[in-house]
Amino acid sequence: MKNSPTVQKDSSFILQVNEPDKVLNFLTERMGFTVAPADILQTGTSKGNLKCIALRNSYGNQYLLPVNNANSRVNKSMGNNTIVINTDDCLREYYNLRKVEEIAFYGKPKYLPEGLAFEAADKWGNGYILLEKRNYTDN
Repeated sequence: MKNSPTVQKDSSFILQVNEPDKVLNFLTERMGFTVAPADILQTGTSKGNLKCIALRNSYGNQYLLPVNNANSRVNKSMGNNTIVINTDDCLREYYNLRKVEEIAFYGKPKYLPEGLAFEAADKWGNGYILLEKRNYTDN
């Protein structure tokens, strides 16, 4: 895995993805994400306002999924990113997702300085890194 980004608990990430409605379905139905009660408006970007759906995983990370990005200049200028998802059990997620035909894997879970992780992609061209943070120090 190339330099995996560090993810902080209670962080918020904007997801620029292909097929946002399919990704939303995947994240909520397969990954256990929950949707905030109402859409929120993400402001303060030089690219203009994005209408977003707020998602939260069980680890405490918040993700903002733009719902109007299919033909927007924001989506085209930012490109598609890999979505880093924290998990409390990387191996469980790996074996559960092996049953999902929309997902292709780039190898088995690997031990990294940040913890145990694996990379995958969905059939819509979005990448995922599932990371189980681990502390390997003797403290």
